[in-house]
Amino acid sequence: MQRFLVLFFIIINCWPAKAQQRVTDSLARILAQPGLQTEQKVKILTRLSNIYAARDPAKGLAYSRNALEAARAAGSNALVSYAYAYLANAYFRADSMDLTVKATDSALWYAGKTTDKLAKGVAWYRQGWLQNLNNQVDDAVASWQKALDNLEGLKEGAMYSAAIYYLYFGIYAERGDLSREQGYARMALREAQASGGDGHSLLPPVWQINGTAYLDRFEEHKDSVLLDSALYAFKKSIEAHRLYADEQPGTSTVALSALFTAQVYMDHFPPWDKDSVVRYVNLALANTDTVNNKTMLINCFTILSKYDLMDGRIARAENLLLRARALFLDMDPPDYYVGENLYLELSGLAEKKGDKEQALAYYKQYITYYKKEFDARQFETIRKMEARYQNEKKEKEILLLKSQEAFHKRQNYFYLSIAVIALLGLVFMFSAYHFRLRYSLQREKLLKQEKEEAHLQSKLKEEESARLRLEKHEAELQSMLKAEEAARLEAEQRLLKAQQEQLHKELLAGTLQIEHKNELLQNLKEKLLEQPSDSLHIRRVERILNDELRV
Repeated sequence: MQRFLVLFFIIINCWPAKAQQRVTDSLARILAQPGLQTEQKVKILTRLSNIYAARDPAKGLAYSRNALEAARAAGSNALVSYAYAYLANAYFRADSMDLTVKATDSALWYAGKTTDKLAKGVAWYRQGWLQNLNNQVDDAVASWQKALDNLEGLKEGAMYSAAIYYLYFGIYAERGDLSREQGYARMALREAQASGGDGHSLLPPVWQINGTAYLDRFEEHKDSVLLDSALYAFKKSIEAHRLYADEQPGTSTVALSALFTAQVYMDHFPPWDKDSVVRYVNLALANTDTVNNKTMLINCFTILSKYDLMDGRIARAENLLLRARALFLDMDPPDYYVGENLYLELSGLAEKKGDKEQALAYYKQYITYYKKEFDARQFETIRKMEARYQNEKKEKEILLLKSQEAFHKRQNYFYLSIAVIALLGLVFMFSAYHFRLRYSLQREKLLKQEKEEAHLQSKLKEEESARLRLEKHEAELQSMLKAEEAARLEAEQRLLKAQQEQLHKELLAGTLQIEHKNELLQNLKEKLLEQPSDSLHIRRVERILNDELRV
């Protein structure tokens, strides 16, 4: 990841001297204008700092400090945070890691005191950048996600979003995750195209990583459409470099895209397309730094030597390979894959010349580097598999947590449903009992009234019997009737008493049911208390249970 990050900084900061001079002169003229707003002044100073940081760290630091002073004078926490974010890059270029960390922390601290989303996004971007430098990839991804959340929808933030997706591409490219690799390459291109202005400097590298993503997928699926897409992206990278030569990064990207294009023509097109191969190799050579890009130069010399050898220009081919060998011997550390291919070509050339002893010596060197490359490739494969395993493990853990959360929700809903059903059942039972009790009391009242009326009738009959003593026979008959009526009423009274006792028993049974209900409600309450207490539904059910217990 560090090697990819270094390549990214080379792409972002290594501008051609003439283009840099034009841009810096233009920015200096704007800076000298009277009445320039503080925000614009700070952003111009930070841009100048970013330009000079790579080739003149002292000057880059001076511009960053001027930007910080202007931001502080304006009293804007957002501008101070923004200035600190660029000051961190200037300190890093000046090889002052401690001050880089402090400036990054200050950018985050001031970002926390403002609501400005751009300042927050840039501060979190810088934090992820620092974490990535320290190989804290997971922490860097988390910081970049916070940056993206703040930068979303901001036109000025699209450039930083593109840079973050560019770095995401590098992470998943190293892990061999082709799907995410291509996804982030596309998102980087989308954001770079949407940014405009300064974002044009990112178009060549993001087109280049899109071409790389298509080429990686072609190697896996062997679909010619993917190969055509890769060629298209590499050529768009070269075209973007030509279109925005004054405002974009150095030549490393166009050289890499040209070399990729040449390699595609050489490996997947007919031999008569060699003119295209040579043209793009020469383009790569014309834009390659002879000091810092030895690998690219060696590849260019190796490709050209193959075509010279095919055309019978053995001396020229040998000269190119020897130049490549000299560059390879100067590499520290050496690139085993480059050495393997280089010595194989040298061995073949020596064999064609008839120098079998030299051919054997070169071939032994080839075998040595082949073994080293094989071991390195195995180690890299194991590392990628481990990274992919850890990534899949984390995703499975996230899925498991989500599944457990869904299960707990369903469990809570189930317990809530049981509580509601039980509560409704208890309400129904209580209503039925209350209705039966009222009915029994009303019936008892009516029977009591009937008894009193019968008693009054008996008294009236006795008075009538005494008054009508002369009508004894009739009175006796009336008395007998009254006695029978009294006996009937007494029997009904005994029946009513028996019914009242039965009602008392039912009342006792109802009381026992209420006690049973209270026990059930208490058990439900205890079960609910065993569940997480932060659920609104659980608190509502608990309140209902408490109210019902009080009832």
